[in-house]
Amino acid sequence: MGLTREQIDEAVKHEGWQKFRVFLKGKTTEHKLRQLALFQLARERKSLGSRSSNVRYWEDQFGDLPEQESVRVQILNYLNALSRGGQIDPLSKQDWSFDSLRDLLWKGEINVRR
Repeated sequence: MGLTREQIDEAVKHEGWQKFRVFLKGKTTEHKLRQLALFQLARERKSLGSRSSNVRYWEDQFGDLPEQESVRVQILNYLNALSRGGQIDPLSKQDWSFDSLRDLLWKGEINVRR
């Protein structure tokens, strides 16, 4: 991953991320995955200098978007928790890159367990 334990802890404890996690509680697994995809898209667009509607929505609802690497850590951490809870199949380590996560989320390639 290339991050220190402190950087990972900081990413997971990010105030906006914690608000987002609370927002996801009680939603279906499919809905959570769609929201994670939109969260990742907002981060990508912001890094390109965009002020698209999903960037504005995120910042209005949850505050400043974290850095891209933090977003990757947050999404991975969340997906691994869903996997441990039996809601989705485990991810392989080759799916841990930002681009791979984007593809998995947008193409619906994460297997939701019934």
